[in-house]
Amino acid sequence: MLNSRHDPATPHTWARNVTRQLDGAVLLTYDGWGHGVIDRSACTLTATTRYLVDLRPPKRGTHCAAVPPEPAPGSASPETSPETLAKALATTGATDW
Repeated sequence: MLNSRHDPATPHTWARNVTRQLDGAVLLTYDGWGHGVIDRSACTLTATTRYLVDLRPPKRGTHCAAVPPEPAPGSASPETSPETLAKALATTGATDW
C-alpha cells in the first residue's frame, strides 16, 4: 500500500489501519503532500514498479522523502503570474480589466 503522509483525500491514519487489517500488507509512506503519489518521486516509482513487476514489496516501515512538486502543465510561471501581468497592464494604462 502506498500513501502520502499529508494526503488530503485519504489520511495516513486510514492507510495505517488498513495495512494492519490486511494479512501481509506493507505500507510505503511518501513523506510529502498529495493524493495518488505513485510517480511523485524516483523512490515511490521504483518501489511501486518493483512490486508490480517482481512482486517484491518494500520493507516494513519504508519511507520515501518528499520532493518539491513539479509545476502543473499550463500553470503560471513567474513571467505570467497574476502579479506580473497586473504590473504590466498598469504600466500600459490598461486598468479596466
